[in-house]
This record gives sequence, structure tokens and C-alpha cells, in this order.
Amino acid sequence: MDYTLVKNQLYKKEGDPLYIARARVNGRVTKQQVITRLAHASSLTEGDINSVLSGLEKILIDYVVLGHSIDLGFLSIGYSIKGGFDSEDDSFRKDRNWVSINSSITSSFGVAVNQEVKPTKVIADSKSPMPIKLIKLSGDLKLPELQSGNLVQITGAKLAFNKTDTETGVYLQPDSGNPVRVDEYGKTGDTLILLKMPNDLTAGNNSVEVRVRSSDGKIVRGFLKDPVVIAA
Repeated sequence: MDYTLVKNQLYKKEGDPLYIARARVNGRVTKQQVITRLAHASSLTEGDINSVLSGLEKILIDYVVLGHSIDLGFLSIGYSIKGGFDSEDDSFRKDRNWVSINSSITSSFGVAVNQEVKPTKVIADSKSPMPIKLIKLSGDLKLPELQSGNLVQITGAKLAFNKTDTETGVYLQPDSGNPVRVDEYGKTGDTLILLKMPNDLTAGNNSVEVRVRSSDGKIVRGFLKDPVVIAA
């Protein structure tokens, strides 16, 4: 695990830290990578493991639909009902209400990581883009999932690139398969990118990567910390 030090923008008084650590995302592990590693460490085939994981997902969905919270030992899954109601006699309607899923890593997982980890300080690459936040601007804003045609805003630093340079831009990388490049942009500024989600997206978790070209002609990359979910 690598980290860089950045100035604390919330510094107000003596005693506050002048610098804080920013964990460096060195890529994103996909479902297929986990399957391959599990297969190498066991007598199961990749197909066996994929079937188990797919079955696990269906079972967990069934439990939540039946109103259960879930504790897998290292991962907890819960839910809440969102949207308003007009009166005490009103009922859930899918056109205005929805189930929001929340998940959290248990404390034992965090303890295990801290026992094993040996963070390495690295010098920040001043050329690398730093995407920080993605906001959905169109479509059903009540739902967190993205889909083709949605207008999206990405904010951060060092994000600017030439829209005509096909080796740069915003890319969406699914758990398995090839990344998809965004082709339609409204703005590609240093701190703000406005874009339209492309077609041919793969449903499920997708990592978001920004590629820019440095002054020496090299492609440098930055990743959004958390993946986005593409609707099925």
C-alpha cells in the first residue's frame, strides 16, 4: 500500500496537522482476478468458484428481499426504504420509493489489514490526474446506478486532456472485459469533466480511470477511489 502526503486544506489552528496522508489507488482488483487466485490456492476450478460466487449473490439478494440483514463475518449488508409517503395509510410505490442497500466492512477485517500492512510513502507525481468525486446529473437521480446516456460530472485536479486525443479521456473498466472509453464530453477542464455515459457498458461495478497526456508525451493515469455501478 502506497501513500502520499498532501497539505491539509482544513488546517485552522496550531495543533492541527499540516499534512495528511492520501492513500494511492494502485488499480482495482476484479472478480475474475479473485477467482483466478482462489483457483490457484485450491483444488477448485475457476468455473466452480464463479458458480459459487454467482450463487452466493443470488442467495444474499433473496435474504434481503425477505427482510434479513446479513453478516458474513468480514462484511455486513443492510438496507433501508427511501422516498416519502403521503399518509399513515400510504404504501410503498416503485415510482417514488426504493430500497437502498448499505454495506460495511467489519472491524475484524480492518484489524487484520492493519496487522499486515506496511504502508510505503511515495513522492506524489505532479503530472498524474486526481479524480475525486463523480456526480450523476441526469436520469433518475434517486437511484445511484448509472446507465448509457446519463450526464455525469467528475471533479478533481489535473484532469484536463485533449478530447481529440483518443489515447486520453475517461475509461470505465468492468470486473471482466475491456474498458470502454467515453467519447462525448461537454467540458474537459483541469478541475471538472462533464461527459455523457457511452453505450455498450457492462452492468455491475466499473472502475473509473482518467488518462491524460503529460508534457513529455507520456500517458499518465488516475483512478476514482470507489467504483460506480452500471445498471443492468
